[in-house]
Amino acid sequence: YNTRGHYWPDRHFNVIRLEVPGDVPGQWRLDGFYCNIATPLRFDGQTVGYTDLQLDVRVLAAPDGSLSYRLLDEDEFETARLQFNYPQQLIERCWSAVNDVIALVKARRFPFDA
Repeated sequence: YNTRGHYWPDRHFNVIRLEVPGDVPGQWRLDGFYCNIATPLRFDGQTVGYTDLQLDVRVLAAPDGSLSYRLLDEDEFETARLQFNYPQQLIERCWSAVNDVIALVKARRFPFDA
């Protein structure tokens, strides 16, 4: 994949744009996006960081430009939630982030607008 990451300091997700080689050498086509439900971006002036919270949304791009999505790793989230004793507020933020990503996909808003 050729990738491009989108990170925000105020959102509980980040989005990785995934491109694969196209039919024309040197050109890339959109394969979709991988959306990590995670803590907001931390940046100390040199290093970008976040904590992955296990839930993921995979957005697939069809040849006609339409997008579909599926939720991944609910079982891993449940295991981590119990193992690390996620507070209820964090759990709610994670599910809210899933809903935010899906709403952006459905509305074709950035970064899902291309």
